[in-house]
Amino acid sequence: MPSQRFRLRMFAQKAPSILSRILHRVAFYRRSTTSPRKGTAMHLALSLVLLLSAEPAQSKLPLELREGLAIRGVTRGGRVPFPLDAVQYAIVAGTFAKPEGGAEIEFGEAKRIWERLVAEEDGSIRGSAFSGGYAYFEVERPQREIAILEATGHGMAYVNGEPLAGDPYGYGYSKLPVDLKEGPNALLFASGRGNFRAKLTPPPASAFFNLSDATLPDLLEGDSAPNWAGVILVNATRSPLAGLVVRSQVEGGKAADTEIPALEPLSTYKAVIRIVPSATTEGSTADLKLTLIHSDRMLDFQKAQLRVRGPRQTRKVTFLSQIDGSVQYYALNPATDDAPGKALILSTHGASVEAIGQADAYSPKPWANLVAPTNRRPYGFDWEDWGRKDALEVLEHASQKLQADRSRTCVTGHSMGGHGAWYLGLTFPDLFSAMAPSAGWVSFFSYAGGQRIEASSGIADLFSRAANPSDTLGLVRNSSKQNVYILHGDKDDNVPVREARSMKSALEAIGRTFQYHEQPGAGHWWDGDAAPGADCVDWPPLMEWLQAAKSEPLSGARQVEFVTFNPSVSNTMSWIRIDLQRAPLAQSSVSFRKTISGLSGVTSNVQRLSFAPEAIDSAKNPFPIEIDGQIVPVPTAGRAGAWITLKWAEGRWVFDGSRFPTESFPKHVRPFKEVFENRMIFVYGTRGTSEETAWARAKARFDAQQFWYRGNGAPLVVADVDFKPEVHEPGPIGRDHPGLRNLILYGNADTHALWGWLLGESPLEVRRGRVRVGDRQFVGDQLACLFLQPRKGASRAMVGVVSGSGMTGFRLADRLPYFVSGVAYPDWCVFEPAVLRTGLEGVLAAGYFGTDWKLDPAQIAWREGVTASKE
Repeated sequence: MPSQRFRLRMFAQKAPSILSRILHRVAFYRRSTTSPRKGTAMHLALSLVLLLSAEPAQSKLPLELREGLAIRGVTRGGRVPFPLDAVQYAIVAGTFAKPEGGAEIEFGEAKRIWERLVAEEDGSIRGSAFSGGYAYFEVERPQREIAILEATGHGMAYVNGEPLAGDPYGYGYSKLPVDLKEGPNALLFASGRGNFRAKLTPPPASAFFNLSDATLPDLLEGDSAPNWAGVILVNATRSPLAGLVVRSQVEGGKAADTEIPALEPLSTYKAVIRIVPSATTEGSTADLKLTLIHSDRMLDFQKAQLRVRGPRQTRKVTFLSQIDGSVQYYALNPATDDAPGKALILSTHGASVEAIGQADAYSPKPWANLVAPTNRRPYGFDWEDWGRKDALEVLEHASQKLQADRSRTCVTGHSMGGHGAWYLGLTFPDLFSAMAPSAGWVSFFSYAGGQRIEASSGIADLFSRAANPSDTLGLVRNSSKQNVYILHGDKDDNVPVREARSMKSALEAIGRTFQYHEQPGAGHWWDGDAAPGADCVDWPPLMEWLQAAKSEPLSGARQVEFVTFNPSVSNTMSWIRIDLQRAPLAQSSVSFRKTISGLSGVTSNVQRLSFAPEAIDSAKNPFPIEIDGQIVPVPTAGRAGAWITLKWAEGRWVFDGSRFPTESFPKHVRPFKEVFENRMIFVYGTRGTSEETAWARAKARFDAQQFWYRGNGAPLVVADVDFKPEVHEPGPIGRDHPGLRNLILYGNADTHALWGWLLGESPLEVRRGRVRVGDRQFVGDQLACLFLQPRKGASRAMVGVVSGSGMTGFRLADRLPYFVSGVAYPDWCVFEPAVLRTGLEGVLAAGYFGTDWKLDPAQIAWREGVTASKE
């Protein structure tokens, strides 16, 4: 129910108009009565009663959704770029209508029926009641109003046609504002996992905190250094809300004010909050007071509790992420003393496990600090995509803070985290002296529901290549310089022991030396004694192996063998770097060794590569490099300390005189999903019709909600007319600088004000009624398009585009699963609604850009039988 403060505020807002009407009636009565004093009092009382009773009654919220309709078996998903979905197909086409009991929907050759749905006594609905389908509810309201949707166990929702993020993992902290209209309101929920329940509740204030998903640090005894917290703010109004301030105060500490970016209407935002602890904080907990202020008015006040930890206790450490500017945390299990130069163990957790729980599963080590990143969530991204980025951010932050010995950095993990150990260790072999997966699965293709796309057509090949970085087995050759320990229970009923045996066979096939142990009779999680630490992760022989592991110095490597699928993610091992590929996202490899005369080696699928100064004898001028059977003499005079670059040009290798020191090499990323980083901002177009603008705003908000839910993220959502470079990315105007951010545009060239500025030279253009790809174009309003481009003149910043050629195309782009780990898209693709029925067969064209970010005919595929007209 609304708080007393909120009810009083609502009455105060209505009181002036009510009082005005009462006084008007009193004045009229005084002019017409012979007994004004008595009549005035009586009429005043009567008018007050009548007018107050005439005000619309307060909505009877909260309201549980208990009766509706359900349909099963009309979707087929998984880790695929285009899930099949009969209901979404109707929504995209604009033909979806209120379902009736007994109505049929065709899905493939089957017919599915809408059936009556009734909740259990406790309000829950078994997920099996609409598995692979939808649940529909209609809510009648006496007037237009804003409510808070609290639902769990669903994949996503539509409220009156607008998409909202779901809660498939049942976290229970989703509170999303919705605009309910007078009369019937349609609420459609896609199936998730587990039981489902939903209710509509009144907002406690026009803007308020949702502390159920706060990211909070632990306080360290005696430490008064400023810290960061992440707290959800909800704008439960139909207008943007600017000028918000959050005042935080830790018990016994100083108050700190944080200015909040403008909040979009009906939005949630996980704000970055600055907190200042007190050096005298004692006890096991401390209160954190949070006040939400707007124009010197308090909108909300809440308290949270922070743990207070000693220097030798495990604790949460927060930091600001460069992925999206959000607050993240990692768990630290500190070494038994604070001496610098210790080893660092990066421990990756399993599915549903919190990072702090992962750190608590280990005993303290005198020789190492143990750090557990979050993967952005307990399920997160399986340590790929933004889980990978999170692990790297944590590794860098912790290594600096703890003054770690970087030659003694190890990665280990359990279950999904065991996969994380494989994936991170093999993708970034330079970062880890050892990797030690426990109960780990190999890849999405072997265990976690990923589907390897068969390269049955040119388009299928491009999408298959986009998923190649998930192929852990394809990276196994990168283990040449690492110490490897594999641990698994031979009775594991969660991750079968075949996963460990598969990696064992792969390592043996290439002659690697490693340690392997299967614990007899052990299941998935096991601990054989009462000593601190769980044996399945804190296994003494494994820890002894990690303690002894150390990377060789860069100059000491005589031979380097390296494999990558995506140089924009991983491009370096020891003294060699793969800069560019000939065929993007296909496997690239190099194998080089130092010889008496110079360097000698072979490459595969490499367009340009570079050698660090440690590989070059600058006393030799020229320095000979034998590459793929060709000798390239490299001038070294005046190039001491510089990287040496070779490029493939006109069928031969040549020296590239351009200097690309490591710190300034262009960092443009690919494929499409990689654009969601670099403190990205979601910018929606407002230059179209009201319907087009409403779609763009709702889609940007939906993506922000999804990235918050899946990745604990906080991407900023801004209208195109409100984006100001001097505000959102301050720095030298018109020049490249580190503050430039990735921008995700929602709209097309006719509806987005920033399109011409950012994409005027793009080889792809989307307008109403057509999509242009180079000198070809597709016609119709049913087309959707994804692509990315570098920002003009920027060495890193990118532009991502989510676009359509009309409302049908826009709606088709609504639910693309690009925030699901293991799902991949090439640099660009154009598709039509048929993807919801036939998958990749509905893609009209796709491709990868060339090294100059123009169209590369060799990397484009067109759907067979479909002709794009020439302009």
